[in-house]
Amino acid sequence: GAPLPLSGPAAPLGQHSLWGTQAALRVIESRGGIAGRSVQLIVEDDGGRPADAVKILRKMILQDGVDAVIGGASSVDTVPMLPVAQETETLLLVTVAESDIITADKCNRYTFRLTPDARAKARAMAPFLTSRVAKKWQFLYWDNAFGQSMLKWFTEELQKTGGEVTQGI
Repeated sequence: GAPLPLSGPAAPLGQHSLWGTQAALRVIESRGGIAGRSVQLIVEDDGGRPADAVKILRKMILQDGVDAVIGGASSVDTVPMLPVAQETETLLLVTVAESDIITADKCNRYTFRLTPDARAKARAMAPFLTSRVAKKWQFLYWDNAFGQSMLKWFTEELQKTGGEVTQGI
């Protein structure tokens, strides 16, 4: 199953996640599926709305009988999906959502991240930013799990490399 934001502000994230999933599925199918079984992809648009993401996830698991879910293109709709994955013991492969709480504070044994989180990105970028761009930074951020994680980790990592976040807006 793939509950993804295919409409609304997070649609570009959802669309890229869908393209990647479809590409992987083509490779899997060209190699005979999984353990000789064909794989079917069920896709639904959650519009980036947390309540819809949870509703669609439950439907995919309980009614459609999906074995695994690939989604979580936005932290906003991914965070509320985590307890559902744990409760139903369903594998949730998070595509793009970057909030660190997904695989830290709210992590469970059924949730895996396919891309770096905010902390990893900050650790990788801070040395370059402070040595080549500027020492002082102001951040405009979304006041949600994603934005808060980015501000938190960039503030910490920039300080380690001689930089400073002077304001978060």
